[in-house]
Amino acid sequence: MPGSKRRALGQHFLRDAGIARAIVDLVAPTAADLVVEIGPGQGALTQELARRAGRVVALEVDRGLLESLRRRWPAVEVLEADARTWDYGALERAPGGRVLVVGNLPYSVGKPIVAALLEARGALDAMALMLQREVAERLAAPPGGKVYGALSVLTQAVCDVELALRVPPGAFRPPPKVESAVVRLTPRSHARVPPELEARFREVEGVLLRGQGPFEDAELFDRWWRIDGRENYRIWKAFEPIRLEHPLNLFHTLLSRHSYLLHIL
Repeated sequence: MPGSKRRALGQHFLRDAGIARAIVDLVAPTAADLVVEIGPGQGALTQELARRAGRVVALEVDRGLLESLRRRWPAVEVLEADARTWDYGALERAPGGRVLVVGNLPYSVGKPIVAALLEARGALDAMALMLQREVAERLAAPPGGKVYGALSVLTQAVCDVELALRVPPGAFRPPPKVESAVVRLTPRSHARVPPELEARFREVEGVLLRGQGPFEDAELFDRWWRIDGRENYRIWKAFEPIRLEHPLNLFHTLLSRHSYLLHIL
């Protein structure tokens, strides 16, 4: 992948070893654990993971980085793979071990990667993900907060979410124009979604997290369908999200108001 394409994905290579250690500390890998690293880049996280984890699988989409990564860390399984579509659900825990995910996610594809991880959460024990700060804050936003919305609801329904670290632009090469942050996601043994709604929740989750429709809350969704749908994105951007008091209120409201939601997207 040429440099221009890397920039298009929003890739910025972590260069701060202290921050790399702090990120890995969030999941504390041991010799019994399998760690999947998303976007190893130039290896700041890879170095720490290779030292501490029993097995490391690194997913890198940039062909130009594969040879260097394999040469520097021969024990790491470096795969040319798209983290948005890779099969995380096929991962298996070693006896007494965990499956962990650590990554510096490209800004432009952070949400689709998070969606893929949430879909495979049954195979995962913990995740430490670096994202654009705005996205990380939305994942962890409390009900009623300024940035609380669909992304918060859908993530918190199935994971415990912690905004763990803020990372300044100077920690990267090249420095991004925005700040980054790291979230720790721990899949819940029992989702907050009632079992009878689980299947429908999955479909709504996929639509919202994968960016197939700009439905940030129930009020906006109402307005969306009152307007000619072909120009609605521009109009949607002008609306401010409503503040909901409970993580599942949005989901229940969407389903109760729009029983046809899943048939028209």
